[in-house]
Amino acid sequence: MNSEKDYKEFGKHTAKTLFKGSTPYRTENFFRELCRDMPEHLDSKQIGGIVEYMKSIFNQKQKQEKEDKDGKNKKKKKPDVKGGGGKGYEFNNNQGMVTDVMGGAAGNDDYGEYGDETAVKKEGEE
Repeated sequence: MNSEKDYKEFGKHTAKTLFKGSTPYRTENFFRELCRDMPEHLDSKQIGGIVEYMKSIFNQKQKQEKEDKDGKNKKKKKPDVKGGGGKGYEFNNNQGMVTDVMGGAAGNDDYGEYGDETAVKKEGEE
């Protein structure tokens, strides 16, 4: 078994045998044993290539599991409540901003009945 083709075929055969079993938790132990003597036979560049390949598989699997989990456990978001016409608007319940826009404490009647700025009372006026 000296050619790259031979190694690939051996890997495929080993994978079929390994993943055919009913105890997948033992697969991790298999890989640990397989990799134990790796530093004696491979240089750091070769080991790094294996690590990068395994990391890419890990990232893909983690992404898939997250998408599966999000799809099953997440409730559909309700759309934002908007009113008015056209683009609509969002309600702002920020009291500080409301106070700034209204010119004083909320509920202040400095503006006329309809918010007419000409009806603003000046300090000392009644």
